[in-house]
Amino acid sequence: LVADSQRQLLVRLSGLTAIMGAGDPTKSSPQDLQVFRSRLLDAIGGLAIHRSLAGSLAESYKKSEATSSLAP
Repeated sequence: LVADSQRQLLVRLSGLTAIMGAGDPTKSSPQDLQVFRSRLLDAIGGLAIHRSLAGSLAESYKKSEATSSLAP
């Protein structure tokens, strides 16, 4: 699940990189800027979800390791 989340985030970021590399953003049309803004907000949201997911997974792993180290 975390690997899939990372993959999706990389796809989002590569799309943003392609848009940014297309030229001078000050000469972009309002529609292009709106698409960029929308994709940027999508990527930021995806990153927040990924951080939450990865943090929860790490915390669960720590608890699991602590519990298993106490078992005989």
